[in-house]
Amino acid sequence: MFGSFVTSMTIARVEDESLYENNEAFLEEGNLPHDIRSIFFSTATVPLAVLGLDPICKIILFLDFTASPLLDFQRLPTLPTPNESNYEVSADNYSWFVASNAKLESFFKERKAGHDWLHRAGVYDLLLFCLGLPIAIWLDYRLSKSLPMTMPSMVSAAVYVYAFFLSLQIFRVLFSYARWVFPKVEIESVRGTPRIRQRGWWLAIMGSLAAALLYDIVKTALTNWVN
Repeated sequence: MFGSFVTSMTIARVEDESLYENNEAFLEEGNLPHDIRSIFFSTATVPLAVLGLDPICKIILFLDFTASPLLDFQRLPTLPTPNESNYEVSADNYSWFVASNAKLESFFKERKAGHDWLHRAGVYDLLLFCLGLPIAIWLDYRLSKSLPMTMPSMVSAAVYVYAFFLSLQIFRVLFSYARWVFPKVEIESVRGTPRIRQRGWWLAIMGSLAAALLYDIVKTALTNWVN
C-alpha cells in the first residue's frame, strides 16, 4: 500500500513511443532515450490507479521538449515559441504547498536556459529593427559597388528593392534557424544531438556577417576621416 505513493514518470518520444517508470534511476543519463518529446511527472497517478485514491497533496509536472520547426513560415516570427511546460502543486497543508512550490521554482530558475529570451514575443521585431534592416541596407550598399554604371536606373532600382526584401527574408530564415538550434527547453544530457551541434554553423554564419559589416563600417569611417 505504501509502495503506491511514488512519483510516476512518463517519457514520450518523437516516434510516438511512451516509456513508463516510477524509479529515479530511470532519469539517469545512461537510461534516457534520444528524441524525447516530453516528460510527465505525477505523484497522483499510481495511488489513483492502484488504490483508487486521488491524493490531496500532489505535484504534477509536464516538461515539453518539442523543438521549433527548422523553417517555420506558418507562424508570425514575432509570436513566442509555443511550449506547454507547466507544473501544478495542490495541497491542504500550507507549509507543504509553500515548500514544494518554492523547490520547483528554484529548480527551474537554476536551470533556466540562457537563450530563453530568443523565444519571447516581440524579439523578432526588435532584432529586425536593430539588425535586420541595417544589414539589408548594408547589402544594398555592397551591391551598389558591383552594378555597372551603364545599367538603366529603373533596372538598378528594381535590383536594390529585390535585394533589400530578399535580405529581410534571409534574416527571417536565420532567426527561425536560431530558435531551432537554441531551443527553449532542452535536456543537458542529450545536448550532443545533431540539432544542438549545428550551433557552430549558426555562430559561424552570424560571425561572418558581423565581421564583414564591421569591416565596412571601419573602412568607411577611416576613409572619411583621412579625407
